[in-house]
Parts: sequence; C-alpha cells; structure tokens
Amino acid sequence: MASTTTTMDTPQQLETLFTKIEEQKTILTNCADLYKSLTHHFTILQNSIAVKSQTLDSKFQTLNSSFEQTLVSLKQREDSIPGLLDSLSDTVECRKNVGLSEVLIPGLDENAPLSETLKSVCRRMNPRMLTKLLYGKRRQMSSLRGIMSEALSECVDDARFVVEAVKEFVDYKREKREGLPDKRLACAMVVGGMFPPDDLKEGTVRNGGLGRGFAKKAVERAEEVLREWKEVSETESGGVGEGGVGMGMGPSETAMFIEMALGFGLKEKFEDEFYKRMMVEFCDRRDMSKLAVPIFGDKIADFIEELVANGKEVEAVYFAFDSGLTERFQPVSLLKSFARKSRKNSTDILKNGHNTSKATNEANSMELSSINSIIKCVEEFQIEEQFPIESLKRRQSILMQAKAERKKGSTTTSTSNKRSHTGGARASGLPPPRPVKIQRLSTPRTKFSRNNHVSASKPSPVPRRVGPYTYPSQNMVGPTSVYTHAPIYGGYHIPAAAAAAPIGADQTAQQHYGVPGDNVASAGAEISSYYGSQPGYVSYNYGAAASAPSYPPPSHPQ
Repeated sequence: MASTTTTMDTPQQLETLFTKIEEQKTILTNCADLYKSLTHHFTILQNSIAVKSQTLDSKFQTLNSSFEQTLVSLKQREDSIPGLLDSLSDTVECRKNVGLSEVLIPGLDENAPLSETLKSVCRRMNPRMLTKLLYGKRRQMSSLRGIMSEALSECVDDARFVVEAVKEFVDYKREKREGLPDKRLACAMVVGGMFPPDDLKEGTVRNGGLGRGFAKKAVERAEEVLREWKEVSETESGGVGEGGVGMGMGPSETAMFIEMALGFGLKEKFEDEFYKRMMVEFCDRRDMSKLAVPIFGDKIADFIEELVANGKEVEAVYFAFDSGLTERFQPVSLLKSFARKSRKNSTDILKNGHNTSKATNEANSMELSSINSIIKCVEEFQIEEQFPIESLKRRQSILMQAKAERKKGSTTTSTSNKRSHTGGARASGLPPPRPVKIQRLSTPRTKFSRNNHVSASKPSPVPRRVGPYTYPSQNMVGPTSVYTHAPIYGGYHIPAAAAAAPIGADQTAQQHYGVPGDNVASAGAEISSYYGSQPGYVSYNYGAAASAPSYPPPSHPQ
C-alpha cells in the first residue's frame, strides 16, 4: 500500500514542481524585459541630459560673449555721451533759434515750396497749423508722404509734436466736433511720416529702433494719449466708428494707433486680442500686412491660417509675402482657391436670385471686385508667370463694359422720364401748363389709330424710343432674346404674335414714335413691352389739342 501511495504521489509532485518552475521562468522573463526597458529609458535620459548640457554650454558661451560685447558697447556709449551732449545741445539751440525766428514771422511764405512750408510749420512746433496745412494740400498726398519725415526732423521735439497732434485728434473725436475726418486724414499723414510702416516692419525707425531715442516723459505722454484714444473708441463702439465694428475705429485710425504703439515701444501695454481684432477687421488695408510682422512676431503664421480659414486668401497672400512665409503659404494656390470660391459665390447669387437683373448685377459686381483684387495682387508681387492673368483681364473688360452700359441705360431712362418745359414758361418763371387729362378705360394698352393725327410741322415732345441694351456676359431674363432686363416701366413682355392687332402705321405716327413702317405689328409689341402694362387710356386726339402746348401722356405715375 505504501509503495502504491508513493507511486501515485510522485506524478503530482512533478507536476507541481514543473508549475513552480514555469512561474519562476515567467518572473525571470518579466524581470529581464523590465531591465531592458529601464536600461533603454536611462540611456535616452542620459543622451538628453548630454544634449541639454551642450546646449547650456553653448548658451553660456554666447551669453558671455554677448555680455562682453554689451560691456564694450556701453563703454563706447558712455565715452560718447559728452560729445553727443554737445552735439545735441548745439542742434537743440540751433533749432530753437530757427523756431523762434519762424515764430516772429507773422505768416507763412505762400511762394515757398511745399517742403519748405512744412519745415517752417514744424519749426514753429504748431501741430494744429500743420494738420490744417496738410488737409489743404490733400490733393498732393503722394508727394507729402515723401517729404513728411524730413519735415518732422526740423522739430525741436518731434516726439512731443506728434503726440500733441494725435491728442488734438482724440479731443476732436471725444467731443464729436466738426471736421473730424479732416483731422483724421492729417494726423494719419503726420504719424505715417514719423513712423513709416516699412521701417516699423524692419524694426528700425528714425531714432534707432522701436521705442528708442525718446525721452521717458514723451513715451509716458504717448501711452496716456493712446489709452485715452482706446477708451473714447470703445465708448463709441455701441455705434459704428469710421467703419469699425465693435471698436469705434476705422481702417486709417487703426493703422495710426498701431503705428503709435509700435513707434513708441508700447506694444506690450495693450492686449494681443485687441491687436488681433483690429488686424482681422481691416486686413484688406495694405499697411496692415507690414504692421503685423512686429505685432505678431512668430505667431503670424497662425494669423495667416485664420485668414485663409475665413475665406480671405488674397489678404493672406499679402501677409505671407511681407512676413516671408511664401514657402508655407503658396500664393498661387491661395489665389486659385479664392478664384474658385468667387465663381461659386457668383453662381449661387444668380441661382438664388432666379437670374433676375438684380441678381445678375450683384453677381457681376462681386465677380468684378474679386477679379480686380486678384489682378492687383499678382501685378504687385510680379507672379504673372506662375499665375497668368490674361483670361482674367478679358473677363474684367467684359464686366466693366457691361457695367458702363448699364449705367448709361439707367441715365437715359431717368432723362426720358423728366417732363419737358417750354422756353417761354421757363424764362418767365411761370410753371408749365398741366397735360391734358386722359380718361382711363379697361383696355390693356394704349391704342393708336390713323385718326390720331399729329401735325408734321409741329415737333413731337415725346422722345424717340431708345432700344434696350444687351449685355454679352449677362444671362437672359426676358422671354425673348432682345431683353436681358425687365421692361423699364415694369410691364410684362408681349410677344409679337400676341400684338397682331391693327396699329396705325402712317408716316406721321411712325415719325412720332420712332417705329419703322415695315414691321408695324412687331413695333407695336416692342412699344407695349417698353412702356409696360399700364392702366388703359383712350386714343388721344392730337388735332383737338393743337392749340395747347403738346405734352406726351405720362407713361408712368408722376
């Protein structure tokens, strides 16, 4: 019995033993894997620490060299301070004497060149006189921008001069005084002359850098004026400023504000979101793409992506070129995308408007505006080889011709609707006699017969009918191929087959209404379509009214 029990227990012990061995093996395998992962992790940490140590060492070396260079530069500046003080003292004294001599002169020399006149006003340190002069010479704006910076250099304190000019504009805006647009235009020219957008883009201005070279008091005064300006604009944001929505600022005013903030080194004094809202709202202004470079810095790529997402691809091209990100934002692909969206929008307008004349005009205007912006962008950056614009120019010519013809047609219509006056009544100051009243009947349109004879010796006051204008690029709106717009007087078009009723076609009536004698029926249909379906009138007896001044029956309500 004992041997049997031992024999039976031995396989169970072996099985238990092997199970324990497998468990130990699994534990050893897990430990080996964990050791490998820990070794790999520590190796990565060691390499990372080594790289960071090298980076820190290089930064320490750069910092040491920069520190030494800064010390040398400070030493040189310290040594040059006495000479600069003497030079500046002489300059200030010279400008002071010149300014005093200018003040003693009662007025400006009207025969002097414009540049000398501007310099004279700047020497007087009179910003109000300068803004008034600039607005008076606004027709010479292109030449003024070129000489404004040179004229401001004649000021004894150019920073204070510009700040006081802006302060006067802010006072005008707060008090809502008359002449605010004139003051805005002049101040924009002054600030632009002090801080040109191209110099702000490069980070260099007349005094050596953004915010450098200005007295502390001048910078503090500029910050005070800018905060007051922002407060006044936000107070007006309940309405609409100069085109601004929610800020009380327009495009020129926004550019002027940003130029002041950048020029005096006050960019950090205002929130980034405030600048972003201004940039998004007026991104189509040319100066904004230049001012965005110092405003956004490394974040300008995100701003360009936001413009593209909002469907402003053309503006994104300007920002990409000025920020040097054309590799990331391809101008050609952006312009092609904008062109496709513009065509789609025009098609949607026509479809939603059921191809009416109003929808056609709106679609053509939108398409023409898009084409103009694309052509201007391509020509400015000279990318015609990558983006040919010959087809766009042909389409632009067609749309502009159609627009001119549409304006011409509306002018002719409004002129023909005016009531003519006799020379004697107009000369004597008496009002013209009223036209003979016409009885209204239920006939669908005015009938003309041979009995309604008009004397050939008496010229007709009714203007000859002007044919409708057809636009080659427009979709047809009327039921025939002649009219591309609705009838001028709101009537329905009557086909020639429906107008086969007898209509007088003698030579006198033909001359009177400008209807050719060969096709009287079709002429009657055209007249009916032209004058519209007005309330019916009986035939007018011209012979009975020969003694009175002849006036045409009104074809539309007076």
